[in-house]
Amino acid sequence: ARAVAAVEEAGKQGTLAKAVRSVTRSLSSVDGAVERELLRLAFDRVEEGRYLGAPVKGKDTNTIAWVSILRPALLEGCLPRLLPEIPRLCFGGCGHRVLPRDYAHHEAEECDNRQYQCLLYPEGIEVPVGNGVRKMTCACGLRVHQREHHEAVERELQLALRTWNIARIKKAIVAAAPAEHEWYERKKCGCVGCQLNEDLIRLCVASLERLKVRFAQCAEAVAKGRVAIDVDRCQ
Repeated sequence: ARAVAAVEEAGKQGTLAKAVRSVTRSLSSVDGAVERELLRLAFDRVEEGRYLGAPVKGKDTNTIAWVSILRPALLEGCLPRLLPEIPRLCFGGCGHRVLPRDYAHHEAEECDNRQYQCLLYPEGIEVPVGNGVRKMTCACGLRVHQREHHEAVERELQLALRTWNIARIKKAIVAAAPAEHEWYERKKCGCVGCQLNEDLIRLCVASLERLKVRFAQCAEAVAKGRVAIDVDRCQ
């Protein structure tokens, strides 16, 4: 009861965040009832989406701000020491409940929402420019569960760019367009996973426009049968 009263008083005084930080940053073997109740209450309320008050005076009062305060308690050993038996929701948003002692491993190795940086083409996607190519990396920061979809879109873009097939190239560019690009509205899928960086997509569009000009220049010869073009083999 005394512990609960102390925590509630900290909340009223606007010092709850300060108290939580003090406990989560402690490297000593703190093992008091007040500290345990403090962490239990803070974690419970954040998981329930309940109001905790502003973590920092004048700042936003949203849950995300509180997560930045509470997450170190799981990663740095404070919660496993004080409340080892209570599974907590993953802050990555995957929906799993994890025992404090297993949290660091879960976040780094198991969480479907853990961070992943695309390195499908480490040296960059090859985009035809004039008589050569320009390489530009994707370098997108993603969630692991988006990886398969993202790489499929990026791989098709690269394969399409290695052809003269205007329809295929255009379709691949549209599929990879980010929300900032004007072609985004043409996409069938608007998820974050299939949005490549805007500079890369603009470079691809410019390359496509140059290819259209070249085809227009030889359209008459093709129509008269003097020239045959294999757009998929670039011949």
